Amino acid sequence: MLSNTLKKELDNVSRSIQEMILTKELVVQRTLTTALGTKGKRIRAGLVLLAGALGSHKKDRKKLRKAAIMVELLHLASLVHDDILDDEQFRRNKKTVNAAQGEGVALFAGNYFISHVFQLAYRLNFEQQVTNVVLKMCSSELNQLNNKKIRLAPSLLPYLRINAGKTALLLSCSCQFGASLAKLKPKEIFLLGKYGFYLGLAYQLQDDLQDLFCKEASDLSRSQITLPFAYAHSKSKRVRLLFKLFYQQPDIVKEELLMEIEAAGAKEFTLGLIQKTFAKAVDSLRKLAYLAGIEDLEHVLAMLKKRIG
Repeated sequence: MLSNTLKKELDNVSRSIQEMILTKELVVQRTLTTALGTKGKRIRAGLVLLAGALGSHKKDRKKLRKAAIMVELLHLASLVHDDILDDEQFRRNKKTVNAAQGEGVALFAGNYFISHVFQLAYRLNFEQQVTNVVLKMCSSELNQLNNKKIRLAPSLLPYLRINAGKTALLLSCSCQFGASLAKLKPKEIFLLGKYGFYLGLAYQLQDDLQDLFCKEASDLSRSQITLPFAYAHSKSKRVRLLFKLFYQQPDIVKEELLMEIEAAGAKEFTLGLIQKTFAKAVDSLRKLAYLAGIEDLEHVLAMLKKRIG
């Protein structure tokens, strides 16, 4: 359970984002409101606030809130742009901007959010850090798109590199932004970044696993390479054969391909890797056990573990 203080702060972050999109241009406001309808649990904002609460220095709550808003807007922009690339019609049971108002509108909605991200980064003196994050995110997305375009055979290392520049990267920098504002030491900021990275990697692996073996298997349907798929492809000749046929006869091959992926031990391998990434996140926090408030970040790990089961 989240503390009442954190819940209140996250509500303030959500309210501030809503206020940022208020404009006399009703068309623009409607578009941005549609995008905000896809908001999730605000985990990135939560990590900024929790990391920012560590240590004994006096906290600047206004700056922490701005940093939390900044990472949420960056995440939101990436979702809007991802929905264009994947032609997603729904996200969390609500129409995406792409579905509701078209690709062009969605493109500029994402750009609008990114503009606010850089504006906040300037105010917080995080311009260089945010620029580096955006460059890495774009590079990872381009690599993923290129792999899909040329139908590159899935493999583990490219998958891990791509995801290191997406979910894991954004959770890592969320922790580091909060830690920097808390005036922690460079070594402490580094360790919190590692914690966020491994937390993000575990989160993405769990998401991949859940999607691949659910009824829709939407990642497979849009030829999205996930780690379980990449592992099975490296281990099973049958999976490799079905993968080639999948592009020609997806509806016929899909069910058998999923069965062969599971038979290759993909689920067990992915669960094992998730546990290893958890262990690395725990190790990072263990080295920071002396910091007041570190138990809150341990609680975040426990919640994710419970989600995975």
